[in-house]
Parts: sequence; C-alpha cells; structure tokens
Amino acid sequence: MEFKEYTIGEFDTEEQKKFRKEVGEWLDKNITSELIQGTNELRVTAYIPGAREFAEKLGAKGWLCPEWPKEYGGAGLPAGYRSIVAEEISKRVLFGPGFLGGLTGGVAGPVIMEHGTLEQKKEWMPKIAAGAQFALGYTEPNAGTDLASLQLRATSDGDDYIVNGQKMFSTGAHFARYHWLAVRTNPEMPKHKAYP
Repeated sequence: MEFKEYTIGEFDTEEQKKFRKEVGEWLDKNITSELIQGTNELRVTAYIPGAREFAEKLGAKGWLCPEWPKEYGGAGLPAGYRSIVAEEISKRVLFGPGFLGGLTGGVAGPVIMEHGTLEQKKEWMPKIAAGAQFALGYTEPNAGTDLASLQLRATSDGDDYIVNGQKMFSTGAHFARYHWLAVRTNPEMPKHKAYP
C-alpha cells in the first residue's frame, strides 16, 4: 500500500487560507522567545511563564474556541477552524494545542455547551473562551479515576451545594482558577447507569 504525504493547509478553502494567514501573522508577532523556550523545556503549556497571558490574548481574538458563537466568546467560525489555530501554533512552538484549553476548552466547555442551562452557558462559556483554566477533580483515594466509585458527595443547600469528601491528584490545581469536580449528588442511584 502506498501512502501520500500531505502538508498542513493543503486542503484549505480560500476562506481557511485567509484565516490561516491571519493567524500565522498574529502568532509571529505574539509568540515570545520565552514561550518557545518554555515549550521546549517544560512540555506542559500551563507551567510555562507567559502561557496564561498568551492564552488570554488568543481568547481576546476569539481563537481559543473559534467555533463557539460570538456571544459565548468564540469567533462564530465553522468547525475545523480550531484545528487551523492549533496547527499554526504547533508550527511555532512544541505542544501548541495545549494553549487551546486542554481540559477546559476540550471537556468543561463542550459539556456546558451541550448540557448546561442558559444561565450556566452565559456565565461560563465566555470565561472559558477568554482563557480561564479548570483543574480536574476526578481522582479519589479509594476510587482512583473510576467515576462509578466516586465517594465525594454534593448535597443541595438551596442555590448551592455542600461538598463533603476527598479528592487527590487534582490536575492543574496549582494554576487553575476553577475546578471541574466530579461528585455524587444522589448516593441511592445506580453507579453504572448512564443518564440523559
């Protein structure tokens, strides 16, 4: 079997080519030597000096989540434009897609977009699109990352929840502003049932 090698952008439409050029020119002006050196040395974007500020600049352009509607902080672009931003960043720094939100833009944002209330979307989507970072709160001492074995409880208290229990290995907690926390709200429900 013969494989053909393709180059990045080879199948772009004219609009995508214009967008790719705009992104590339902006990145050339905004990616610092500090970011380049940091990605080469640390390999984890969130730990790199200047990474948060760079992500916030991308967010201000609507490019952290370019396919999201403008009212939620995106650029209102069609699907696939996020890949263009990731590819252009990756041409310039190692681990470039890490700037596009990882857990936050790749998990928390899409879950809120799909399942959140209108109020939650209005509150959280613009923050995520602007560069806010979430820590991941899944792992527990006796459950690991087996979500069916979660013990951390969240009990409704009017408009709030009282959280009781333990988490460990909260990925990104030392730099995140928010926590994407998995909890059990009803201990009587079956642990392995999927809910709509």
